[in-house]
Amino acid sequence: MAGETWDVNATALQNLNKMAGVPNTGYMPLQSNLNGTTNVSWDPNLSNLQNMQNAGLDTAGVVTPEMSLGQKFGVGLGALQTLGGLYLGYQQMQLGKKSLAENIRAFNANYNAQRDLTNAAMYDRNVRRNLELGQTMPEAQTTAQSYVDARGIKALSDKAG
Repeated sequence: MAGETWDVNATALQNLNKMAGVPNTGYMPLQSNLNGTTNVSWDPNLSNLQNMQNAGLDTAGVVTPEMSLGQKFGVGLGALQTLGGLYLGYQQMQLGKKSLAENIRAFNANYNAQRDLTNAAMYDRNVRRNLELGQTMPEAQTTAQSYVDARGIKALSDKAG
């Protein structure tokens, strides 16, 4: 049986270990081809990891009983690095959200200050013109306010986009 190859339909994969006489180790060396069948080679004289590599499987991150302590430590270290990368990515996302919120706040503050300055200048000019045209101060102020309301810079809406 060693080195023998079986062609198995994808629906029969659950019976593969039983058919091949392979002990139930939790590892199943599979390599699918384009026509939907799976070619399986299992040599009981080799380790699980070697059989997986012979079957063309990616064995990165796979821990088998045959691995040395250093190899197992390397896999564990890789897992910790992945978790650390996920955590740092999450922290960067939170920092990005805070930065965006601060940029929006600063933009709105600057926009509102510029709007108020421009509208105040429009109001003052219009009051002066109305006084020069002979209006009284209350009339000039009312006319100037309606002018700024119609033609002045409007406030930003609270809706984004």
